[in-house]
Amino acid sequence: MNKGLKESFQIARLAADLRLPRKEDPVATILSFCHRRINSVLNEFGCTTLSGLMNAVAASLDTLFVEIHDDSGLAELRAAYLGRGERIFATLTEQLGPDVYAITFRLTQPREGDRQFVSIIDCRGDKVWRKYFSKWHELAHLLTLTPQTRLKFCRTHAEPEEKDPEEALMDVIAGEVGFCPQLVRPHAKGQISFEKIAELREELCPDASQQASLIGLVKAWPSPCVLVEARRALKAHERRSLMQGRFSFSDGPVEVLRAVKVTANKAAERVGITIHRNMRVPEQSVISQVFEEDSLISMEADEDLAWWTSSSGRGLARQPITVKARCRWDAAEALVVPT
Repeated sequence: MNKGLKESFQIARLAADLRLPRKEDPVATILSFCHRRINSVLNEFGCTTLSGLMNAVAASLDTLFVEIHDDSGLAELRAAYLGRGERIFATLTEQLGPDVYAITFRLTQPREGDRQFVSIIDCRGDKVWRKYFSKWHELAHLLTLTPQTRLKFCRTHAEPEEKDPEEALMDVIAGEVGFCPQLVRPHAKGQISFEKIAELREELCPDASQQASLIGLVKAWPSPCVLVEARRALKAHERRSLMQGRFSFSDGPVEVLRAVKVTANKAAERVGITIHRNMRVPEQSVISQVFEEDSLISMEADEDLAWWTSSSGRGLARQPITVKARCRWDAAEALVVPT
């Protein structure tokens, strides 16, 4: 998790506005608050799937999901609500720009039977692959709606270099409650695998994208697991030097296979299985093999965590691990579990 969120004044202010206990880590405090609200919905509605939980939470928070799949659908929705006197919909087309995936409006003139909010989910083009996460992001905003009604509307953005702290926190909340561990654990039998994750996605949350479900289900899995996405990349200081023009064309740094994204679940953190972001992938690992060999779709092997070393050459502690790796376009993905 981004350390800056824990130190953000904006997040601390949100926790205070929610009247939560003042603690050192406001992110953890807000997450606990959201989990309690989700558990309350689980107990009330008896949900058995993640998609069912999402719809139950939407009902409890009094919002209606409306998916937009083309420009004509967007125009029709805008016209319908403007015709009802909901003037905030006048800027709907402009609000749903290229980097905005969803937006929530509070109705000012609700009719009998209407929900208080309308969450418009932009499913046009490639945005459709993010619709499950976009819905949970909007629900995260409503879960943390304060007595001060600070949010007139809520947006789901793409991932820019510098994201508003509150938007970043909503992503964290969506990633956790959108793959509620209480619903995942009864199905998480045996050792984790890419095949089991795919099966659970179809059973529990078919609307979730493959990537979102991969990350979310790894985090919710009860036994230790680290998800690694490996691509060719530079060291952090090499990237900075390159951007600052410190290298000539002939002596520029060479990209090597690195763990560019790492997701460790809480069980892995407890037993000390950790791979740091941007670590170089060991040449003898099956991760390197599936990345280099186009003909290899997937491989599994017993390895040692000590093979992984930092840029300074310091290795991780010895730990027998099993690595399940597969090639995915221009990257390799791996599940790392204790042997």
